[in-house]
Amino acid sequence: MKRARSGARSCSSCERTGYVSTKLVAEVLTGLGIPCFLSGGLSLIRTQAGQSLLLLCQVLAENYARSRVVEFLGAAAPPFTNLLSELAEYARPARWEAFSIEAGIVRGAGEWRERLSRLEASHRADGGEDANAEDQQVLRACIVFMHEFLTTSESVPRVNTWRGWAEQILRLFRAYVSPTAHTAQVEEELRRLGQLDLLSEQISIGEWCKVVAAALSAATVEAGAFGTDGVFIGDLLNTAGVQFRAVIVPGLVEGGFPRTLRQDPLLLDAERQHLGETLACELPQRGRLSEAERVLFTLTTWSASERLVLTYPRLNQVSGHSQVPSFYLLRVIEALSGQPASFTDLEEWCVRAPLAPLYAGPPSKAMDTLEFHLASVDQALAEGDPAPLGYLPVVAPFFSCALHAAHQRWDTPRLTAFDGMIEDESVRAVLHRHLFPAAMVLSTSALETYARCPFRYFLSAVLGLTPQEDPERVLTLQPRDRGALLHDILYDFFTRLRAAGRLPLATQDQTELARLLAQVAEEHFQAFARTKATGFPLLWEVEQERMQERLGMLLKREGEAGSDFFPAAFEARFGAAGAGEGAAFFPTAPVRFTLDDGEESELRGRIDRIDLSSDQRRARILDYKSGKPIHGRFAGGTALQLPLYLFAARALRPDLTWVSAEYAYVAYLSRGGAPRFTADTWPESLATLRQVVTILVQGIRSGCFFPTPDTCRPCAFPLLCGAQVEARVAAKQSDPRLDLWRQMRAIE
Repeated sequence: MKRARSGARSCSSCERTGYVSTKLVAEVLTGLGIPCFLSGGLSLIRTQAGQSLLLLCQVLAENYARSRVVEFLGAAAPPFTNLLSELAEYARPARWEAFSIEAGIVRGAGEWRERLSRLEASHRADGGEDANAEDQQVLRACIVFMHEFLTTSESVPRVNTWRGWAEQILRLFRAYVSPTAHTAQVEEELRRLGQLDLLSEQISIGEWCKVVAAALSAATVEAGAFGTDGVFIGDLLNTAGVQFRAVIVPGLVEGGFPRTLRQDPLLLDAERQHLGETLACELPQRGRLSEAERVLFTLTTWSASERLVLTYPRLNQVSGHSQVPSFYLLRVIEALSGQPASFTDLEEWCVRAPLAPLYAGPPSKAMDTLEFHLASVDQALAEGDPAPLGYLPVVAPFFSCALHAAHQRWDTPRLTAFDGMIEDESVRAVLHRHLFPAAMVLSTSALETYARCPFRYFLSAVLGLTPQEDPERVLTLQPRDRGALLHDILYDFFTRLRAAGRLPLATQDQTELARLLAQVAEEHFQAFARTKATGFPLLWEVEQERMQERLGMLLKREGEAGSDFFPAAFEARFGAAGAGEGAAFFPTAPVRFTLDDGEESELRGRIDRIDLSSDQRRARILDYKSGKPIHGRFAGGTALQLPLYLFAARALRPDLTWVSAEYAYVAYLSRGGAPRFTADTWPESLATLRQVVTILVQGIRSGCFFPTPDTCRPCAFPLLCGAQVEARVAAKQSDPRLDLWRQMRAIE
């Protein structure tokens, strides 16, 4: 493409069929720094001011939908200095979006106010007034802004006259959208819409949004200047007969240019000609449209004084089907060669361009620095001489680093730093101080996470990342939320029974117990719905019924068991963080666990439930599970809660005989089979437990954080792991550092 007084233009028929978007071409050229003129201008709706106005109307129409509010804040760039005063420096819409997701906001002014306030109170309760002071200020700025925005916008009636809508929206637009180059034109469009108020017609917010979108789409703004040094982008009719140094006509396929013409079935061309001759008038004929297109194409080829480029896509961008090139291409070849041409000849005359956006030409013809770097790399690979790439580390360090990372990930048979291995000793020391600042304190959930996927442990425990899903995309209750909800219900239920002296269950009226359990569950359902996303209402109702049924089955099993044991402690904490109810059952002393290599660590955790026998000399541990049954006692290191809980309980309460530790499955009819760990098998189990925990701790301390996609499903961080993580991991299986890991995963 040559840049001169004018450059290229796109075919109008191609634009209509969707083969070429003139706006997209203009956007690409502008991004490359090439000045261009877009014929017909740019729709006002594609400008920042136009988008901000439309999004503002949609925010009101969609009842403050969270995603729409976030989108509006990003486009409008509100004048926070005027709106927030001293809190303006904490106006960070990206963090506000994270807060809205954490608060579980879907839509509604009430949800925004209530859930943001509850989130602020929760942050203060969890961390205290001085913890994360900056985050607290950012959240406070979000609350202040949203309160002001909601209060102001709620005063706008949702059914209004044309003039009323124009005046009210203009007031909001000026208050919450920063001025841009096209703000005046957008405001003028609003005033024009207000002039439609001749009959004082009342219209809804939904109808108003449609009219605003149509008005902004119809209005245009100039994009570039015709006749200047740059590229002209437009249809053929606008520039017929105008000379250009270079002309590019894209999208030359059958059905696009020329168009597929069909005669009017009610009045054929021959009949139109007869009527025209008889009535002495001109009736348009469909067949003559092709003649007009041929003339237009001829004028287009004459417009190019130095270079003419004709292109056609081989595949349809939408369906992926093959496309037939335009026969105009054959006529051009015939004119150039002086011989009849076929589609076979077309293949010989064409130069194929790859569908990938990466440049594949020589470095001398690259249009920007990235294309030059890519072309240089391709040339070096083709010639087998890397010397010409010596400039890359100097001018583009990111590029050479990316090449190095790709080589280490794909071409090296051993695990590297780009596969999650921390090999630098100083970095390992920093990691150890970060994870264990005072002492090596291990939590059962963290060890299980590492056993399931070391890279997942690195993302969550080391980097502090948490998977977040947009609340409006939640279709039904998430498994982790379901488990937490069932735990909270059972804790509250048994706590109330113990306070009322109604334990053990076998001695109580089962009907009354079922009524109390249903009441407790309903209270927690309502509290959960006020703070979390529940998905579709119907699915949420089904989920509540299902959980009520499962809780009822669990209660029935408890009542029919007739065991000598009764619930004595719930959510019992142990270890250095032991507090609350756990402190009443366990002493606050640390739980020391000795690894196979002699190193000592401390355990920390929370036991769902502890049962005591009637003589209060024997005890057992129950761990609630809302998912599928766990196969095996250790499950390759992913099921460590029971043995670690039993170890801690035996260490802290040696006065009790700990007979067993087992799972209580809420979602299944049976309790879950025989006890997983008993007093008889404990010595053997303890030896296996030390072996598993030692391997896990050694992996953490040595900085081994490689991904294991086969055991980490569903993946909590799919975008970070990448779509080809399985192939990368499979290529590294010969690394001897994985031997201990495989040995541990084989332990059932």
